[in-house]
Amino acid sequence: MTMAKKGSRAIVVRGTRYRWKVGAPRRTSPFADAPGVVDEAWTAIAQRYGLGRVASIALIVAVEAEDSPNARLLVRYAGKVVDGFLGPEQLASITPRFVRAAIERALDEGWPAPGAMHLAFDVVATEPAGYQPILLPLPEAALPKGHST
Repeated sequence: MTMAKKGSRAIVVRGTRYRWKVGAPRRTSPFADAPGVVDEAWTAIAQRYGLGRVASIALIVAVEAEDSPNARLLVRYAGKVVDGFLGPEQLASITPRFVRAAIERALDEGWPAPGAMHLAFDVVATEPAGYQPILLPLPEAALPKGHST
């Protein structure tokens, strides 16, 4: 079955047109403290609001060539989310650059192989240490040292 154009994006890699789509994130572990992933000072403030916890997630990126939709590439992307005011904030994102690199890796590994329905591989995100979430600007986090609320 061909991937629907609605909800998917097009990309051209090595002269071939592909469609790709990211599935809904699935939590692979409950929210838990993850020292070093998020800025420690920010985490201490966020925890007063019941926020700042970190969870592992998995995203599935599906890719198929428009001219041969029977050969699907599946990339399982393991990353992290931070619990925030507006819901979970993903620390890393799936970008066209990431998808291009995944397609090129798959092509280098022989995808699409004759008779093979799909190729799958895993990618693990590396978040910068000391990350401070964008969606959670906490007033106290911006105060100079030595001040309190």
